[in-house]
Amino acid sequence: MSELGSCGNDSMEGSNRDDRHAEMQPADIVQATFSADDGDPPAATSRISVKHAVVVIQKFSDYKRWLVEEIGFGGMLKLPLLHKLNLKYSAWLMRKAEDVHKVFGIPCGKRKVIGRDAVINPDAIKFIKNTIGMNRTGVHSLRAVEEFLLRDITEESSKLEKDCFQIAFVIFVMGLVLVPKTKYDYATIDFWGALASTENIAQFNWCQYVLDALLDAVRKLKRDIILNNLNTNLTGCHLFYQIFTLDSLHLGTFNKKHDVFPRISDFDADCLRNMIIMATDPIKSANSWSYAPVADEISLLLKKHNTRALLHLANERQSIMKDMLKLADDLYSSLSRRCVCCPARGFADCPLGGTVSNHVREQFSTPVTSKIDGRRLDLSGCGAKTPADEGSAGAKLSAQPLCRADTVKRVHVDLATPHEIVVEVTEFCKSTFRAIAEMYADLPSNFTAVVFGQSNKTLPKQKYIFQHGYATDPWGRGCVPYPPMPDVAEQIEHYFNNAQPGVLSSLFIIHDSPRYIRVTGLALKQQLVGERLLDHELMCIILRRFMQAHAGCNRDSPYLTWRHSLEADLSTLALSDHDYTYSISIQKQLTGECHPYDITTAQMFLLPVPLQDGWLLMMWDMIAKIIHVLDPLVRRHSTNPVVKVRQELVERKLHNALFNCLNEYYAGWPVVEDNWRTVFPALTDTNFCKEESGIAVVHIARHYDGRKMMLPLTKPNLAKTKKQALFECLKLQGNQTSKAGDALWAALAPSDSCFGSYSET
Repeated sequence: MSELGSCGNDSMEGSNRDDRHAEMQPADIVQATFSADDGDPPAATSRISVKHAVVVIQKFSDYKRWLVEEIGFGGMLKLPLLHKLNLKYSAWLMRKAEDVHKVFGIPCGKRKVIGRDAVINPDAIKFIKNTIGMNRTGVHSLRAVEEFLLRDITEESSKLEKDCFQIAFVIFVMGLVLVPKTKYDYATIDFWGALASTENIAQFNWCQYVLDALLDAVRKLKRDIILNNLNTNLTGCHLFYQIFTLDSLHLGTFNKKHDVFPRISDFDADCLRNMIIMATDPIKSANSWSYAPVADEISLLLKKHNTRALLHLANERQSIMKDMLKLADDLYSSLSRRCVCCPARGFADCPLGGTVSNHVREQFSTPVTSKIDGRRLDLSGCGAKTPADEGSAGAKLSAQPLCRADTVKRVHVDLATPHEIVVEVTEFCKSTFRAIAEMYADLPSNFTAVVFGQSNKTLPKQKYIFQHGYATDPWGRGCVPYPPMPDVAEQIEHYFNNAQPGVLSSLFIIHDSPRYIRVTGLALKQQLVGERLLDHELMCIILRRFMQAHAGCNRDSPYLTWRHSLEADLSTLALSDHDYTYSISIQKQLTGECHPYDITTAQMFLLPVPLQDGWLLMMWDMIAKIIHVLDPLVRRHSTNPVVKVRQELVERKLHNALFNCLNEYYAGWPVVEDNWRTVFPALTDTNFCKEESGIAVVHIARHYDGRKMMLPLTKPNLAKTKKQALFECLKLQGNQTSKAGDALWAALAPSDSCFGSYSET
């Protein structure tokens, strides 16, 4: 008998089927014989019918294909026309018993197909069966499902018909290809709950469901071998085993490049037959396929060795760190007991008292230098001081004793445990949340635009990522926005310095995508012309405009982006312990509703973080899996454990928040949350104060390429970035007020401006 199982119109035993089934016989019942050697599987049959599924799928219109892709099963549309399958090879592979998603391209979401997430009312099941017609031909028959799939479904069809088509397609490919049973044209449907809502089909883990059914088939085959059964029926999708194994073997010229997804689309009947022949063991028997070596076997061995070595190193490093902390505790205790200077000056205790394990200690220096901590001394000259004043102030500080009482007291105040740091950050972000909410308290209750903190009751439909690629950096492609001419920036700055208060009190910016933000001219003047710290709303506006400017420069490939800047909403909501996954503005930012490009092509994800000490920037490198925590207030060659611990706590919380959102909004996000490395690069030797941290973060977001600053972070460059930010804010696309445009006219062409010479209107 033939060892190949038919998938099409081959003859079929038995005459008790109707004429229709006599014309389209599946592959499934042609038996596969095996050698009589001990341990060989019994003669195998299978009800898998790839050809039947493909014949039906080929009749789909483009709109039907789109409906299938909408539920994440687009990979099944690329099934090749396989007339026969080598059942001997399948049985041999199943004895040896994973990437179902890679092979078939079906959804692998986070919800279980058989579990608490898959709940459906029995009446709903009955309604679906009646609509599809399964109540007429038998509960388990696929005949009615096939007839429904061949109906005329167009864009003008009702939503019920479209939903039922998607449900019918899942039932059809499950019964014929992915989870075939022991009878042809028969399906056991225990996954009704996963079909209850077509919007949620792609959120279920269909890959795990297919794999579980296949493992049940493996156990059944092994049981038949143990019982010496003469015949067995191969259930489950043993085609997956063939594709997955052949794709991993070294078969010389028959090897396939791994650049096609899903993998099944790269195999046809001739290719499968030739690859199986190449994998056959010529020494043992024609029924053994262990001859071909696994591709890159040496590479796999080296990777395993490196993994074990790294694990041992991590364990040893953790042990050494514990020993070092214990040593530091003992040294602090010893030095504290021996201290004589503090009692001599009348202090009750020494700053060295306590242990390192109980307190995160601050590295501090003499008062003549800057203290790198949350309360940094402002020595940057950004205040209203002359150089002479600064010199005299420094001389006065130098004349002070090195062990002043107020200095020691401040050290004790700054010492904090990680828990206290978390509470401090949380309370600050909660106060920021309340302040922003109060800014928009005057909006009417029926306001249509999305406001800060507004949330949905449900999560958006997950988007499925079939394949992805990353864009290259803009510097290499020459797609960096040009800064404004120096005289233009000066004229705009001059306009704001001389504009009347009545003009500046007006709203210069009203923008509602991804959420509603409004900014007055006074805020622009104070923060981008003056020295005030950038507030939450203006930071979001600047990042919106810079992303528009970068998208405008990327004309050759506008659907790609190297970086994706998130607004500060995510960091504020996550750090204040508010719900962020249901936030509408965050959903819009991460699902791409307000961007012309596909964010899955972004290598870098940027997120500004407002803290009590000023702004910092977090950057995720999706290729290298590195998190960059960029604090403009930290200089090179400086250390501060308190600041470092604060940054680590913030980084962990926001990293978890970002990937919670990505995994909720996307099925199959290409990068997982685990095994990321965090770096804390110091980008400058210059002292910046808290008020400068906001515009410094903007400068870093624009000029940091993941390795270095393309434009150094210095005070002169920061002044240029501030002027450019002001100029770009006035050019914001989608601004609903004309004041910004009028300001540009007033600055650049005052004779044609309605403002005249900066007069009040």
